[in-house]
Amino acid sequence: MVDDVISLVVAVGVVFGGWYAVRRLPDQLVERRARRHPCAPGPPIGELSARLRRLAAELQAVEAGRVPAKAHRLRAIQLAYDATLVEAWHAVCPSDPDPPVPLGDDARTDVELTLTGAGLRW
Repeated sequence: MVDDVISLVVAVGVVFGGWYAVRRLPDQLVERRARRHPCAPGPPIGELSARLRRLAAELQAVEAGRVPAKAHRLRAIQLAYDATLVEAWHAVCPSDPDPPVPLGDDARTDVELTLTGAGLRW
């Protein structure tokens, strides 16, 4: 009976240890790559602002219209908008921690408010 309990504890430890290692490995690889290859400066703020303006208008047009594959188009535009928001976040707040990607509604609103508060308009 004691052997069964020990085997169960070891098995659970191996499973959770493996799960932690698998979840942590991509973060470690990204951190190592960032240390070896510093990032080049991103696009200018004006370009990011123009891209956000264009994507926001495109998003509104697709939401209001009747287009084929509407859900797919909305998702693609929303992902592009989120990626551009994150780029702008890096340009405006380089020392702040990254927002979670893909952005949920609350995180998107927080990023938009932060960028607007920093003076970015789109």
